[in-house]
Amino acid sequence: MPALAELLTTQHAAEIERSRQASKLLDDKLISLAELRAEMASTYAAHHARFTGNAVWFARGLETDLALATLNDRVIAASIPLDRRFGLEALDESSVMPLAETLGSALTVLAAMTGETSIQVTPVDYQRIGRVTWRDRLAGRELKRSYESNMAIETKFILLLVESEVATSAEVLPHTAGGIQLSVFRSQTVVLFHALSTIRAVLDAEPGLSARSNPMLQFLQSEEAAYFLKDPAFRMVRNYAMHYGIRDPAFVLDLQAPMFGLVESLTGERIQELADQVAGSTIALADLLRDWRVQ
Repeated sequence: MPALAELLTTQHAAEIERSRQASKLLDDKLISLAELRAEMASTYAAHHARFTGNAVWFARGLETDLALATLNDRVIAASIPLDRRFGLEALDESSVMPLAETLGSALTVLAAMTGETSIQVTPVDYQRIGRVTWRDRLAGRELKRSYESNMAIETKFILLLVESEVATSAEVLPHTAGGIQLSVFRSQTVVLFHALSTIRAVLDAEPGLSARSNPMLQFLQSEEAAYFLKDPAFRMVRNYAMHYGIRDPAFVLDLQAPMFGLVESLTGERIQELADQVAGSTIALADLLRDWRVQ
């Protein structure tokens, strides 16, 4: 153990911790909607200042400050929300690759500490995901009519962050299991809960919503969304998926069952049934977010 521990590095520790908290979106008790908006506004201002005003005067209408990655017509990444997520000064290979390598090496070392070695030899075939297309846009123009047209642009960036998280969960995560299907279920559970709670908080703070938001409002008011947001059993499953401890002393672990029988004990459903339900709702929410942005 000491020898393995020495292999762990503190490099990028701040970015990794920030990313973990950012995944919680507005369920993070340390940040309010107003503070998240302010952070998004600051990040947007920094990107706009860096990437615009550099061309000769007659070409400035062609400048861009927002990069969008799309897969199957869904945005799976957006540069400004990603910058806020990780706190990186430059979202390019020079900043992202070292962070990715640090994450990968840390996971490999931690897996070895548990006696697990398959993570080192289980490849992910990213060709199965499909073609990712990058587009450079001017954020103020690209998002002008997105979601609710009268929303502040920093609020739109929050929704764009949620949209990219949900789309990645729907489009990319299923191809990364590498034989460990429960990792996809746990990740999709976390993303779905936090996405729904953030969208609800954003819409609750927006006065005078137009008909553009009706499909999303209807989804949030559906029994399907209510289950994921309010059901105590599902919330405990989400807590466990977030790696929180099992605090109920009455819970009896089944060491032979997936996730130690937690899902069956809490929800009364088989784990694959709940996993299919979460995956289906993730796809539905990804479609709603995309349509809300582009309609």
